Amino acid sequence: MADLVMFRKTSLTGGGATAVDGISATALVGNELCFTTVSDVGYLYRMNATSGAAADGVNIIIPVVGTVGDKRWILEGVKFTSAVATALAALTTPAESWIGPSSTTGVYFKSGNVGIGTTSLVFGLTVVSDNGNGYVSGFRSSASYPLLAVQTTGSITGLQALNAGLTDVANMFLQISGGYVGIGTTDLDGTPAVGKLTVKGTTTDGSTLIFAGRDSDEANVITVDTDGDILNSAGVYGTISDAKLKENIIDTPSKLTDILKVKVRNFNLVGETNKQIGMVAQELETVFPGLVKEIPDYESIPDPDWVPKTLERQVIEKVEVTKTKEEIVKQDGKYIKKIITEVVIEDRPVFDNVPLYDESGKASEVHRIPKMESYTEDESARPKILRATGTVTKAVKTSLFIPILIKAVQELEKRVENLEKEKVK
Repeated sequence: MADLVMFRKTSLTGGGATAVDGISATALVGNELCFTTVSDVGYLYRMNATSGAAADGVNIIIPVVGTVGDKRWILEGVKFTSAVATALAALTTPAESWIGPSSTTGVYFKSGNVGIGTTSLVFGLTVVSDNGNGYVSGFRSSASYPLLAVQTTGSITGLQALNAGLTDVANMFLQISGGYVGIGTTDLDGTPAVGKLTVKGTTTDGSTLIFAGRDSDEANVITVDTDGDILNSAGVYGTISDAKLKENIIDTPSKLTDILKVKVRNFNLVGETNKQIGMVAQELETVFPGLVKEIPDYESIPDPDWVPKTLERQVIEKVEVTKTKEEIVKQDGKYIKKIITEVVIEDRPVFDNVPLYDESGKASEVHRIPKMESYTEDESARPKILRATGTVTKAVKTSLFIPILIKAVQELEKRVENLEKEKVK
């Protein structure tokens, strides 16, 4: 392992013995470090011997002494805006401090809170970042294991388990939108109707479970499958029916005549082929209207009352960046290390230079601040709301048939008893 070489300087440029660019480039081979303090600001640089990038303020410094070539001092993203002697202590005090080359890529500390990519520290940890697909953070123990990621897209926040290659969602997909939570689905717009919690299965034929409840021995005691079947190990579905909760208790009138009017049908659901048996809500409603429930239908529409906001963001420019990487190839029986150079287009935050004053009011140096621009939200930011369509979907309260059927059976038993009495006569 090569020895770590570190320089200590007190200025950035000027070519003198105290300046970063005054370090002779002849002996530099790459990865040397230079810690520099200028007034109240500390900078940490790393030498990239093959960079060849253009000078860029404090971010990239070109040596002016010795054999320079493509050697560049690269700012490693460490910057203290408080006095260097107290910078580390400031991270744990109410004073504000930050680490990073810009206000959109820095890590900020204030009053015990931490911000990544933002100085608006609303919570203990606030992250404002986006890898281009809405992902703001990810957690995993190693590159060979799945990653738990947080994704935000518009008004939807997702908690996802991505596979090791980060190419697909594995095992878990949870979305939160407008007070609704979806597991395995992002379709939370009310079509079809959704509840506060909506869970999507992986099949349509009942061969997989949507929900499984287990006891302490890890045995399933209740399940819901993708056919809509609810099964439990005890075979019990109960209703709280204590007498102390009821009043005006009287015997119910005859139900047998009405039961005989109920039409039992065979059918299949639209889009499916499995034959089922049951009742049609509209037909049952003509006999037992109290056994039919209407569920309002909703549709998702853009919020007509939304007003675009005028916000600020840092100006981003497209720049050409020369990057190098090492590649080991086998050639003529030998392993050869090749240096590959390529030019890529990157987004780079833009900064303005402003005077930085000391406590006496004297402008002692130049300070970089983010260059901001105003913009107005476009239609992609318009949220969606649920609106009633004016139609309903009808459902049957099947469990309420149990007491009705019991009453009908009692009536039949009475009729049989009377017939047997007549027969004896």
